[in-house]
Amino acid sequence: MSTNDRELAAGSLARMQNGTLGEARVRAFLANRFWVLERSIDVQGADFLIQINSLANSVLDNAPPRFGVVQAKFVQSGSTTIRIPASYLKRDDGTLSKEFFLIVCTGYDDDDRMYLLDTKTIDDSFDTRVTKKRKKIVRTLRASEILNSTNHEITTTRRHALRKMQSALMRANYQSNKSWLHSIGYGQQPTPTLDHRYEYPVTNWAGNLPGMLSGWKKRAENALVELGDVASSLHAGLNASTPDELRAVLDDLDDFTEKINSSEHFFRIRAPSDMEDFFGGSDQLDRLIAALESTGIEGSWLALAERGQSLTAMALADPIDRRKAGLSFTVDYDPKTLALQSFHYQHETVAPSGDWYHVYPQNSPGHVRVFIDAENAYRTPQRPTYLSVLTFILGREILPDVLKVTELNDI
Repeated sequence: MSTNDRELAAGSLARMQNGTLGEARVRAFLANRFWVLERSIDVQGADFLIQINSLANSVLDNAPPRFGVVQAKFVQSGSTTIRIPASYLKRDDGTLSKEFFLIVCTGYDDDDRMYLLDTKTIDDSFDTRVTKKRKKIVRTLRASEILNSTNHEITTTRRHALRKMQSALMRANYQSNKSWLHSIGYGQQPTPTLDHRYEYPVTNWAGNLPGMLSGWKKRAENALVELGDVASSLHAGLNASTPDELRAVLDDLDDFTEKINSSEHFFRIRAPSDMEDFFGGSDQLDRLIAALESTGIEGSWLALAERGQSLTAMALADPIDRRKAGLSFTVDYDPKTLALQSFHYQHETVAPSGDWYHVYPQNSPGHVRVFIDAENAYRTPQRPTYLSVLTFILGREILPDVLKVTELNDI
């Protein structure tokens, strides 16, 4: 092993040892007042999911236990750069997530020290950077900015630091806490996507059905968080025992009332105009698929559409000069069964018209030639089961004649 390899191996071993040491110290510290429910490790440190260690609260209570995330870092010297994912610090609405803490460990034997930083301290003192490889936003700070002062140092008794963390978890709003945890990857259960049937490779007048449903679900998730905040405040009001506690609840409810009046998504998730398009487009797609199936040509259409998608991918990968005007596609097929006979493309130097696509007048049942300008052609999705510009046009040109209708909207 070369000297350089030995140095690299020694450095890697030292980092692993320091990481294990820092993790053990932080776990022992947290065990004084919290349950450590989950632990995850990456190259930047260890994350701990924590809950106050009390049996008095249950997840079935009106005020379920809140959870916090603690990231542990071990630094050998002040020259180390500390990095924190920016997503840990703030919620979707831009407010600080007060349930996150950073614990920085340093030193060995009798000289070990730990520092506790909350999100306000991190947000105020850390720089913002974008990683080169993954383009992720991170917050960074040289460790010397922390180690060269006693600010934020956890004292020997640990009591003040533990109370600070416990208080943050007790004051956290349940729904906001849950939403934030999901946003950073804890307990995340993605909502089901639109059924594959509605990504069928044929035109529908509404457009991108999966994208429309995804947008509605995002609005619904935001509304659920806000509704949960209202419910939490009402429960707090029911449990209030002093005028100050009730005053705080009423102030919160006033804030929610202002948000209801100004928010773009609160209570506005019920079938806006774009969702009417969504339902109309999905109904039309259901009817179209049923018509293809009843005619016995669904498999033939899928084969033709998927071949078109494959050709599109080939055209985009073609090293020919991309400054051509666009692509033309020619398809020959049996006009009754849609059985594919030939399908090819070529780059065109001159656009036949000023439109983004052009249907050549020589077309007839069984023979279709279309042109797509370069901007639209190069933007065409390449996966065979996804609606593309090409299948959008071919569906309009081929299917009405086969299905005996004037246009597809008549189905």
